[in-house]
Amino acid sequence: MLDAAGFDAQVTERWRIPLRVVGHEDAHAARARDGHPLDVESRPDEVRQYFGVKDDCSFELDAMMIEAKRRD
Repeated sequence: MLDAAGFDAQVTERWRIPLRVVGHEDAHAARARDGHPLDVESRPDEVRQYFGVKDDCSFELDAMMIEAKRRD
């Protein structure tokens, strides 16, 4: 996408962002009751492992820094 727009780009850094669900006990109960698609405990083990889902429903997302320079 960046190449098509005339940019040279490279990923300069990658990391994981830890996220914590505040009030997860009430939110989890509501999701489980309603069959909400974000009910992480119903996801396959490989999904839970990839996102690092913990017992408190905290998890991690991938992030990256992309450096792009316009080609002239």
